[in-house]
Amino acid sequence: MFPSSWKLSTAVLVWCIALVLGKTSNPFGEVSRGYLKNLVRLAKSAEIRNYMNESQDPCEDFYEFSCGNYYRLNPPNSYPYINNAFETISSALGRKILAVLEEKTTTDTLADMKVKNFYESCMNLDVVENIYADKLKEIVAEFGQMPVLEGESWNASDFEWMPTVAKIAYKYNIRLIVGTEIEADPLDNQKNSLRLRLQPTSLRKKSLYVDEENEIYRDMRVASMTQFMHTLLDLDIELAKKTAQEIFDFETRLAVEFIKGNEDEISSNLTVTTLDEMHDKYYPSLDFKEFFNISLGTVPQGHIYGLSGHEINRLIDVVNYERRRLVANYVFYYLLEHFMLIQPSTHYEHELKCLKRTQRHFANILDNMVYRKYNSHQMEHDVEMMWKAIKITFQKSLGLMRFYWMSNHTRSRALHKLRNIRLQLNAHQERDFTQELEDLVVNKHDYVENVKAILILNSKEVRARLTQPPRNHDERDFSFTPAFVLHENLIKVPVSILQPYYLWSDFYPHALKFATLGFLISHELIHGFDEEGRMFDHAGNYDDWWDEEAGKNFKTLIDCFRQQYQDYVYNDRHLKPSASQSENIADNGGVRLAYEAYRNWYDVIQAQQNMAWEVLPRLNYTNNQLFFIAYAQLWCSSTHPVLRNFVTSSDEHVPDKFRVIGPLSNLLEFSLAFQCPVKAAMNPQEKCTIY
Repeated sequence: MFPSSWKLSTAVLVWCIALVLGKTSNPFGEVSRGYLKNLVRLAKSAEIRNYMNESQDPCEDFYEFSCGNYYRLNPPNSYPYINNAFETISSALGRKILAVLEEKTTTDTLADMKVKNFYESCMNLDVVENIYADKLKEIVAEFGQMPVLEGESWNASDFEWMPTVAKIAYKYNIRLIVGTEIEADPLDNQKNSLRLRLQPTSLRKKSLYVDEENEIYRDMRVASMTQFMHTLLDLDIELAKKTAQEIFDFETRLAVEFIKGNEDEISSNLTVTTLDEMHDKYYPSLDFKEFFNISLGTVPQGHIYGLSGHEINRLIDVVNYERRRLVANYVFYYLLEHFMLIQPSTHYEHELKCLKRTQRHFANILDNMVYRKYNSHQMEHDVEMMWKAIKITFQKSLGLMRFYWMSNHTRSRALHKLRNIRLQLNAHQERDFTQELEDLVVNKHDYVENVKAILILNSKEVRARLTQPPRNHDERDFSFTPAFVLHENLIKVPVSILQPYYLWSDFYPHALKFATLGFLISHELIHGFDEEGRMFDHAGNYDDWWDEEAGKNFKTLIDCFRQQYQDYVYNDRHLKPSASQSENIADNGGVRLAYEAYRNWYDVIQAQQNMAWEVLPRLNYTNNQLFFIAYAQLWCSSTHPVLRNFVTSSDEHVPDKFRVIGPLSNLLEFSLAFQCPVKAAMNPQEKCTIY
């Protein structure tokens, strides 16, 4: 028996060989391909076994059984201090993007060249280092003065927060305190609608601002803001620290007032009003007519999805009666943070930061560039095959007895919606990025000017949507995980998770592919029928199509999940109650659906061919057991102790361990595969099930 470290090193080496050979057209023929297939499968087998703790009873703790050695092999001692499959995939994509960005080819489009110029300008930060502070101060001067930069000469009477943030929104499409979004109308997705939204807070979740155990993250945030102002605005360190604390304290008050416990519920965001109604109700405390006219360059007609009356009244209380100096520092700091980037001390850190900034502004183009260089037709074929199997399986499942709680009327509507759900590889092949970026000028030497040019172009494009139909793609960044787009009734699969030899390879057993990539697709499909998704119909419009009986039964079943997950303990604390169970519903329904789809596929194929390739060499597990091990290892993770509270407080998903323990303990097929006795930890007598 070889030592584990030797096995892991060998697996990595073999993996690299497979990657290199996999890029060729395989000139050595079928024998060579068969040899390569064996190498890849041996490497995957070694990786799976290295992560496992086979001394653990799988019926008592399947996460420890599947992932017990992961922490030892992947200690979170360096950036990003969290190791898991998605960080690995993200890093791999990052390496591919860097290779594309640094490669000069004759096939580069004009859009490609602009993206590469932006990345190069970020790497050339030293060119503007001596004038960085002046360039940032020039941005402030476009809209007024920042008190901390002016000292006693700052005149409070010259500052009005609402017109100021409106001017910033018009030029740079940056939402500060409050702003607008133009997106598909949830009631009629054939047209765009105008929505009033609050600025997202930097820590996102209320618990990160108020809970005692999260004080360390608040201190880290203040330290980061202090460093920005001291280094890039040339502020005295004590003044920078004092100002950062004041800004953060103001942000905390905004977070406490406005972040809701039910922030995931779509119904809370459908307050319909008109500009005249808002003006009559809140003027002169807030002049919404002036705000919209400045920020959009026009006075909008028709209905607006506004903030609730409670939210606007709290906005008046928090902002209007605070010291203007404090509000002005807050507004201008968050304006400048979009342009701030401290040059790291090492080349590696510099590359990483510039990669992240380039992804922030050009995520879709980068996905397309990587796809053009690395795509595989076999991969696309596998995705399409799994999607068809998953969709057909769910369609059949809706007729099973376990859906006793769903009335015939609601079941019929659910089937209608299912038939209209589509899946799309997010490679953006249909887009002409050169035309989209025709008016964008990007140079290689001035990072700040490049960011300004990008934001100005974005702002023009956003305002133009007022008179345009919705785009047929979502503008959010889908670079790392699949997503369900509610108003399009569409699942988008990112390029990143289709990189070979991570979740997918045409040499892997289908048990692995269905358990990982198939699960992620199934998870998103279930999101179309979770607490939020079920409120959208087959056309992607907001419509409560559930009858009263089905809706009542659905909420009762949700309570089972709520109680189950609250009983779990992580980092010596019970998981906090969550207003939404959507992610837990999608995990439970997703793994059940992926497994059923795999079994349906297997039953058809085994009648046609030898299924010996459905297990891996040197792993003494059946194909069904391999499915569940692969699913569990999708969630193997190691998190630095300092970040554990941050993960539980900020992530809408439960910690990775319980994404294994929870769904599999609710799945009878898992217990049958591992012959778990009733009342074992992984086979409780009472199970929570919706889909």
